[in-house]
Amino acid sequence: MLKYFLGIAGLLLASGFSVLAADSHTPPSLQKSCKFDIVKFCPKAFGAEDKILACLGARDKTELSLDCRTLLQSPEESYQACEADFAKFCAKVRPGQGRVIDCLGDHKQKLSKSCRSVVELALQNPRGDIN
Repeated sequence: MLKYFLGIAGLLLASGFSVLAADSHTPPSLQKSCKFDIVKFCPKAFGAEDKILACLGARDKTELSLDCRTLLQSPEESYQACEADFAKFCAKVRPGQGRVIDCLGDHKQKLSKSCRSVVELALQNPRGDIN
């Protein structure tokens, strides 16, 4: 399971954070998940990825929206957010090829808020080889 969530974290990083260097726009995943947080807490950093991440990282996590906290959290935090839901709904699912995220997605309405946020973000950034 931890390997799976490490894959999600890698996917999330690859899906948007490196885009900024090429086009000076905020990465799509960061813009979508943290748009209001950036406007509220980091208006002068808008469009500069490193400044945005530093600014948001300096905030108390409880000040950030759930979607933004989810995007910025570590792989271990993602794992912890879904550990109980995985055990409850998907314990018999063999990890790999997106099966765990599909299972959690099938139970999305029953998941804890924090896990639902992780799953929604992962489903927005599909990749068939997540383990």
